[in-house]
Amino acid sequence: MLSHLSDFVSSSKLEEVVVGVQFGLVSPERILAESVCEVTDPSLYVRQLPKPGGINDLRMGTSDWLMNCSTCRNNVIKCVGHPGHMNLATPVYHAGFLTTLVKILRCVCFFCSKLIVEPEHQKMRASYLDQTSDKSRLSHVSAIGKTRNVCRYCGGPQPNYTKVGNSIKHEFDEKHLKLCESDEEREWAVQPLHADRVRSILEHISDENCLLMGLNPEFSRPEWMIITVLVVPPPIIRPSIKHSDDSRMRGQDDITIHLQDILKTNIKLREAGIALETGPTEARGNAFHVLREELQQLIAVYVHHDTKAGAVGGAANSGSGPPHSNREKRLFYQRLKGKKGRIRGTLNGKRVNYCSRSVVSPDPTGDIDEVGVPLPVACKLTLPDRVTNFNMEQLKAMVLKGPGVLGGAANVIEPDGTVRNLSLIKDRSTLLLEPGWIVERHLRDGDIVMFNRQPSLHKMSIMAHRVRIVDGMSFRLPICDTTAYNADFDGDESKYLYISL
Repeated sequence: MLSHLSDFVSSSKLEEVVVGVQFGLVSPERILAESVCEVTDPSLYVRQLPKPGGINDLRMGTSDWLMNCSTCRNNVIKCVGHPGHMNLATPVYHAGFLTTLVKILRCVCFFCSKLIVEPEHQKMRASYLDQTSDKSRLSHVSAIGKTRNVCRYCGGPQPNYTKVGNSIKHEFDEKHLKLCESDEEREWAVQPLHADRVRSILEHISDENCLLMGLNPEFSRPEWMIITVLVVPPPIIRPSIKHSDDSRMRGQDDITIHLQDILKTNIKLREAGIALETGPTEARGNAFHVLREELQQLIAVYVHHDTKAGAVGGAANSGSGPPHSNREKRLFYQRLKGKKGRIRGTLNGKRVNYCSRSVVSPDPTGDIDEVGVPLPVACKLTLPDRVTNFNMEQLKAMVLKGPGVLGGAANVIEPDGTVRNLSLIKDRSTLLLEPGWIVERHLRDGDIVMFNRQPSLHKMSIMAHRVRIVDGMSFRLPICDTTAYNADFDGDESKYLYISL
């Protein structure tokens, strides 16, 4: 096998070799390039079919067994889903990048977007920055820029930036504000610092200054931290649920309902913006401001739902699902974080074959390297044993006993890969074993197994033990082994132990 692998590596078929993984921000252009459709309609269905341009558009895939994806033409089994996008009426802050945005804004001029650090400081930083990470570089330049009140290029005054809730605010010192060239410029400078103004500052930062601040402009331009195009995930990760096969009512996922609220607010905001341009009045200006704050809050909850603001928006879901309740929505943040989230609950604690779990209990009579395995577990788990001339008679006796019996076997695998389930063979005496076959036999005393208790924090959390089959339904662990596993016998779910072959 290794020779075949080396031949493959040395062949011309392998043109590229992966040398690393580069993380970065996703640009709006890439979101639009990967998107299959634009979501513009908050309605979900028309005549029981996903509405084109809606949040469940078939071009993004489907979660319904009776429909196929309109993009790849595959069913729900083969289609992994395709992302869509939603063009926002106004840019909004990304709740996860507010702290970084404040640091970047302190590095550049409020008016000309140039680095406000003096040349002598750039020379002073040369040796320091070569030895620090990009994150430390940004913090260092930001700390210097925070002390600068006037831009060395345009002479414009610099405000003090602070993060307030899901937005950023700025304040000018009155004596520095007098440096503005005109009253109009002074009036413009003190206006609220909405996301569109911040994005205008960030997109004028040169690539050279981005590198000086520790940002790689190829993968993480600072203006990409402001959301202008929202990714709409495919329906396969937010499936709708029918109450019954014949029911016309569907229960929608929390993400789908929240996307509806975002889209409805986005449509209202766009209409309010058009009305404000045609005839600006104080009432229309206030309505536009309220809708912009609502959209900001909805998207902040959507991308980083760490507050109980899930009921913001309050829009009905067009009769496509249950009405809003006071319960906290389970959006992306809830599905990833915590003990039962995707990371700890699904990816770290895997459920695999040839593995069993149960409560652990003490066993003062066993040897230090033994683990007591319950009889039902020993009659269920199997261990592959290759047939040789030395163990053929022993394995034949196990095959005759069959599955689910102590000292028996569950399957026989022939050299060509054919698996024979012994429970389906009535006369197992006709099965002639030959050297090279594999018998998947049940556990017996003396087998070597791996014993583990999560969380596996050090190498003693997984150790090898000899099997000793015992009665009962719990694993028996010698008391002197509990320190290595950090185990106790209170029966808590986190104290369950795993046994793997």
